[in-house]
Amino acid sequence: MSQGYAKMYGLDFCDENNFKSIYSSGILDLMDDAIIILDENFDITYWNLAAEKMYGWKAEEVKGKNIDMLFCKNFDTQKKKDFLDKMLKKGKFDVEITHKTRDGAVIIVNSRIITIKCMETIRGYVVLNNPTIINEFVDDVKKNYSIVKTIFENTPDSIYLKDINGHYIMINKAGADAFRKKPEEIIGLGDRQLFPEEEAAAIISCDKEIMESGKTRTFEETNHFQGISRTYLSTKGPYRDSEGNIKGLFGISKDITRIKETEKERTYKALMLSQVNDAVVMINNEKCITYWNKGAELIYNLKSDEVMGKPREDVYKWSTTESERSAYQKLEENGYWHGDNVHVRWDGKKIYAETTLSMVTNDNNEKIGILAVIRDVTERKYLEKKLQKSEERYRIMIEKAKSGVLLIGSKGNVKYINKKMTEMLGLTAREVFNRSIFDLIDDRTVRAFRNHFRLDKGNPFEVKFIRKDGSYMWALVSTKTLFKDNKEYMGSILIVNDITARRDVEKSLMDAMIEKDRNFKLIVGNMAEALKLLMKQEYSEDYDKEYT
Repeated sequence: MSQGYAKMYGLDFCDENNFKSIYSSGILDLMDDAIIILDENFDITYWNLAAEKMYGWKAEEVKGKNIDMLFCKNFDTQKKKDFLDKMLKKGKFDVEITHKTRDGAVIIVNSRIITIKCMETIRGYVVLNNPTIINEFVDDVKKNYSIVKTIFENTPDSIYLKDINGHYIMINKAGADAFRKKPEEIIGLGDRQLFPEEEAAAIISCDKEIMESGKTRTFEETNHFQGISRTYLSTKGPYRDSEGNIKGLFGISKDITRIKETEKERTYKALMLSQVNDAVVMINNEKCITYWNKGAELIYNLKSDEVMGKPREDVYKWSTTESERSAYQKLEENGYWHGDNVHVRWDGKKIYAETTLSMVTNDNNEKIGILAVIRDVTERKYLEKKLQKSEERYRIMIEKAKSGVLLIGSKGNVKYINKKMTEMLGLTAREVFNRSIFDLIDDRTVRAFRNHFRLDKGNPFEVKFIRKDGSYMWALVSTKTLFKDNKEYMGSILIVNDITARRDVEKSLMDAMIEKDRNFKLIVGNMAEALKLLMKQEYSEDYDKEYT
């Protein structure tokens, strides 16, 4: 093909096959000059669009007729002989000639007549008619061919031509690159030499169907080469000669592998977004909704087709303009905003929302919209308020409790102390907070305390605390251990009751009992000898009578 064009630049049409490939490609119809192709008997075999415009006859009306129909008077035999002699010598002949059009008008044209040879035998002629300057034809051919060649060689799409048997007779660089070959290495090969057998058979069958139907088709196809799978959007159609006979198949295939992968990725992401419970909303620069997932449908009670394209404020508004203005100002500054706010739905219902706003930009870093991810936390806020009230109520109960209460962290430091406990120790809450509980306990009872406060045995135990003034306080302590969800220890609650007074009374009673015991031992000691005699006495009936 390229050799034919190269010869055409020099107006050398000696190779009949080369020239046929040129005019059958359709490029001659792009010329502004009237181009007529004749056989060796001067009968018309080709008539381009410019000739139709110049003379008024359609190609089908003149095909097979003699060139004499254009002349105002017929050539005689001698003139034709002279003409042939000049053509044989020079291969071309320039002449200014008078022609007539379909409507009978007479025009004067500059003609260049060029021979088409095969093995030095004249097989026909090319007649170039231009009412202005005939040499402009060469520039037109070069210009148009340059355009076609530039497109053909530089397009990223594969462009190829196959003959009737499926052999490649033309392919551009992009098409050859797909096979990791040069274009000249592809010419003459068939699909069975390029693709796996099963795939090649499918391609050949499809091409045959297209050529038999005579219609152009556009479809997606997936091809494999050396283990690599590529998806193409292909347009294929029958390739015809100048007489309309199907001579093969042309194809233009665009590699859409990346597009298909992106589509699949987007579909997967869209599926993921559609399944999340959070509302995902896309808002464009005109503040209209362009995306609305199932989570949004549930939260705002509107289907996607009911909100698409509508202004966001028609669907939901922020409860206060101040909070909205502040959030969007930070969004403009940082490209991101996260916080809690209140939305008022289209039906007037209020929703407490945990919202994340993100700026969406294109490849040129231009803002194209805002992505909002909204979580409905209305129920959580309600529970938080109830919990807060409950915590306040329990705090009041603990503060007014008659027992001391301590909350000990996982490392043994005091995290909370109630009023009663501060009174017991003579310390303020500030003086106790974050101190080690072991700083407040007498060394002699620390071991007992360590053995109980993390084990949650349920039985109260006695501990000796040290007051601020250095005095001691005996206390009966009950513990409740606290664990995280993963069973990790996080601290203990101590309920402390002052038993110092009871311990003092018990000590007094114990001292009295010890004193009585000492006196009793003295009495018994004095009676020891008498008792010994008693133990030596043998059993008798008198003993039974006297002591039983």
